[in-house]
Amino acid sequence: MTIFPRNPHRAVVVAASCCCLQAMAAPTDPGGFIAHVIPAGSQRLVGVSLGSFKSFGGTVSGVSVTGLTASSALPPGFFGASDSGFLTVRAGAFAGLAMTVTSVSGNELTLQRSPVGLISPGDTLELFVNHTIGDLFGAQNSVGLLAGTDASQADTIGLWNAETQSSRVFYYRTGDGWRESGNEAAGDQSRMPMPFPAALVINRRGSTPLQVTIMGAVPMPMTPRYFEVSSGRNLVSAPFTWANKIADYGLYLEGSPYSVIGADAAPDADTIRFSNFSSATNSEVIYYRLGQGWRTAGAEGDAGNTPVELGQSMDFQRRGPAGFIKAHGFPLQAGAALGARSASAPVTTVPIQGTKPGAGGVQVEWTAEAGATYQVQTQLAGDDAWVDLGESVTTEGTDGSAFCRPSGQGLLRIVKH
Repeated sequence: MTIFPRNPHRAVVVAASCCCLQAMAAPTDPGGFIAHVIPAGSQRLVGVSLGSFKSFGGTVSGVSVTGLTASSALPPGFFGASDSGFLTVRAGAFAGLAMTVTSVSGNELTLQRSPVGLISPGDTLELFVNHTIGDLFGAQNSVGLLAGTDASQADTIGLWNAETQSSRVFYYRTGDGWRESGNEAAGDQSRMPMPFPAALVINRRGSTPLQVTIMGAVPMPMTPRYFEVSSGRNLVSAPFTWANKIADYGLYLEGSPYSVIGADAAPDADTIRFSNFSSATNSEVIYYRLGQGWRTAGAEGDAGNTPVELGQSMDFQRRGPAGFIKAHGFPLQAGAALGARSASAPVTTVPIQGTKPGAGGVQVEWTAEAGATYQVQTQLAGDDAWVDLGESVTTEGTDGSAFCRPSGQGLLRIVKH
């Protein structure tokens, strides 16, 4: 499944720690979407840069090294089929920090990395459920990936584990469902987590282009963002922000432990190669050259204007130890995203409850009022205007839904008329 040569560095495992959460109502994050079109016979990185619409808010009351504990019980079965998730810091010294939740037992959550020094009493957190293969592609392959009798005959989904520097490959086996290549005896894999902020390697063997739409909640705040990296190779989705070039990200922070590693030459620095969303191409390998800024490896040309898009993913080669990288972007507040970001009139929005993938689009679901009329709207990246997507829906009961076929990438909302 390798797209680019990988770095042989070994992963570094960091001890887990914990804190206590006081339960509160889950925040309402803006919805986002990224509609990937994967050409026939190609290999693309598809980033999981959005969370599930299912989340749980809390305030930190204490930090220890025994795990992450909620003072009030999480909703029963909160992590559902994926049995995994992640948390983000919404307010605190490290607002924008995302951390992987590796296991849950009652009120106890174990984290992949230690939050000591990062999360403090009084911080506001939000827990998200990880997407699964079934969530993103359909438990019965409703998106329409090419099925086959084995992985060599089918479209495949590669999942890279940066901690172990190893990959797993999944495919839809004809007549059986989702299977892991080389481990078919394990059975159905539709509940396999596709963790935030992974970048999935989609190998398209089908003879026609395939649209894969990633839709979910935009973890707030959008800037700054801190994402996890391990020593060696990392395939990660670029943080969902409005930054449009590498210089806007501010990834190099002199003297900061949350910076990419800069050096006088690429072999000694962290390197990045972007998988471009709109052009279906890969960028040059770039790195931060000390005293000169962003440069292309080898040619050493100025790379500060390397484009960054909402739908991009990164092949990030970490030369140093495991840790977190801080990324800046243009600020976008949840209220502004859900309301009028320019001079348009205020509107009434309703929370998105969930989504179901389908061929060429996604079904969006919400809790409705019988007899009310609703409209799905999108706001494309770089545009202030909200635009109707499809026809309005008048609901007969309390279950509202609409099948949407968005293109490009941006924000999404449900407006009640």
